Amino acid sequence: MIRCVTEMSTRFRSLKALSLLFMRFSWRRKGLWLRAMLCWMIGMVFILADREHDYDTRLQLRGEQAVDSQIVTVNINPENWQIWLASNTNKIKYTNDPSVIISDRYYWEPKAWQRLLGLILSEKPAVIGVIPYFGENISRPSKEILRSQALSDSRIVWTMQLDDDGRIMPSRFAQANSHNTGLNDLIPDRDGVIRRVSLHSGKAHNFAAQIARKIPTLSSEYLENSISEKSHVINYGGPKMSFTQLNLNEITSRNLPSNFFYNKIVLIGTSNNEEIEYRTPLGNMSRTEIVANLIDNIKNEKWVNRPNLALIALQLLLVVFIAAWVTSSYPQFLALFIIFCSNLFYSTLSLWIFDAFHFWTPIFVVVLVTIVTYVTFLSFQLTLKEYLNIQLENEKQFLFEVEQLKNNFLSLISHDLKTPIAKIQAICDRLIAQHPNQELTHDLSSLREVSSELHRYIQTILQITKVESRNFSLNKDSADINEIIDIVIGQLEPLANFKKIHLSTALDPIFLIEVDQVLMREVILNIVENAIKYTPEGGAIKITSREVDDQVYVMVEDTGPGIPPEEQTQIFEKFFRGELGKSQPKGSGLGLYLVKYFVELHNGKVFLESSTKGTKVGFSLPIGDVTIEPEYKLNSQLGDKKYAALA
Repeated sequence: MIRCVTEMSTRFRSLKALSLLFMRFSWRRKGLWLRAMLCWMIGMVFILADREHDYDTRLQLRGEQAVDSQIVTVNINPENWQIWLASNTNKIKYTNDPSVIISDRYYWEPKAWQRLLGLILSEKPAVIGVIPYFGENISRPSKEILRSQALSDSRIVWTMQLDDDGRIMPSRFAQANSHNTGLNDLIPDRDGVIRRVSLHSGKAHNFAAQIARKIPTLSSEYLENSISEKSHVINYGGPKMSFTQLNLNEITSRNLPSNFFYNKIVLIGTSNNEEIEYRTPLGNMSRTEIVANLIDNIKNEKWVNRPNLALIALQLLLVVFIAAWVTSSYPQFLALFIIFCSNLFYSTLSLWIFDAFHFWTPIFVVVLVTIVTYVTFLSFQLTLKEYLNIQLENEKQFLFEVEQLKNNFLSLISHDLKTPIAKIQAICDRLIAQHPNQELTHDLSSLREVSSELHRYIQTILQITKVESRNFSLNKDSADINEIIDIVIGQLEPLANFKKIHLSTALDPIFLIEVDQVLMREVILNIVENAIKYTPEGGAIKITSREVDDQVYVMVEDTGPGIPPEEQTQIFEKFFRGELGKSQPKGSGLGLYLVKYFVELHNGKVFLESSTKGTKVGFSLPIGDVTIEPEYKLNSQLGDKKYAALA
């Protein structure tokens, strides 16, 4: 039990630590999160405000769609109806008077409809849908007419309506089970465009659904599932006149091919001065054409599938994060190109999915969100860069001031130390000359040697300060490198003799080259002095020079203990001293650092070879006159090879 409690406590602490870490990270990035949420909210506002127009544009831009050839529409106008009515009942209804209202009731004449429907039924259609409403707007027909085969055929579906109070007004031809009637109510959206339909309103089945029930090829299970859904988005097959359309004269004159209506879905509509065309995404359409589109959607499963708002919100959120990542990770123009190509690919893919699978996904809002995100995060990047530039300028100014303080401090201290050291050296020289006591002379000589070494350190520090300053420049002139070597040997020969080290040279004749003689003397002096320092008593040092192609090579070879391989890559770094150097009382770790810097300043290279038998340190310089910028800034990082030229 105690163990379980301990484990639960440990897990709780881990979860708490992770949550705190996540909250801390989120808070630090709150600027990015807020911008991303702003872009997402802009997309959601547009998807809520302009979702329908995106769908309308999709229908208008797509190519021609194939409609179901089984669906046939028949249009009856007043002129054709008068001719048909006269030939069947010897009655004529005059319509020349504009005061006469032509409504669905105008087209009711039982015998004329009995013969017309019988004519179509004789060719065995699958189903006939009569769009005009024949209910309370007509006189009650006789039972004989109601029972006639043409008007009571089970393949005919009649329209019923709702009154102003929302109550059903049944058709005069409604059967007991109401399977031959349907509610033909077309309810537009808020902007007056019909985009959706409900196949079951709770009061009665839709007219198109009742027609679909009588199509033999449709399974009852599919119909029940489709009709049970509350609302469908209509996938219009095309603009007006997309379906096969006939007029009454073409039917009654029998100019159509034999069995033209066989297994067809026939929709009969009328024209009257009360008829209004309904607005659709593809333009105005009549009731008959909208019903034809509904039946086409039911029969061929063409309903437009649209994701719910939660999925669209998630999609927009993903788009925002991808666009933000691209904008933040790539250069400006490359990010713009990637976003443009991504939008083009997504739009093409969305259009293809809509045409092939009738699945709608937003395009306009996605493109808008990517552009808004790009602009938002690009402005953030520019603001951040500007802020960083200001910080860099401030830091640059601060570092410049620190550098100036450092240089002034070192120059001041070093200059002030040179005077007392010179006095110490002068006093030591005077006391050595005045007091021949051997013990006192030895102590004074040691003091003189230590003060000389201190003077050497001060000179090195002043030299470092000079080369790291902004005003440092090369003073090149023609010089013989062998003469510089001879001068250095003459200067260091007493030190070599003190350690009983044999100095030898092998100098080939070399043409004059353009160098800074002071710096080159310092380079050779540091290399030779370093060799003397680490070569044991009785050893030997050989200095060679030669000319190969367009390069001058100078090498100093000693018989010292060598440098370990792991230290050879660091030997030219600032203030670095190896394990062997740390055991020596002298040395600042700046000699070889200056050697490398001065040689590279002349566009040369340093090299080192070391083993247990000795060490070879040298450098090469180009013979030709190398053009170098007059001012340099030495990088402050230890051992860094880079230095930038200042304008």
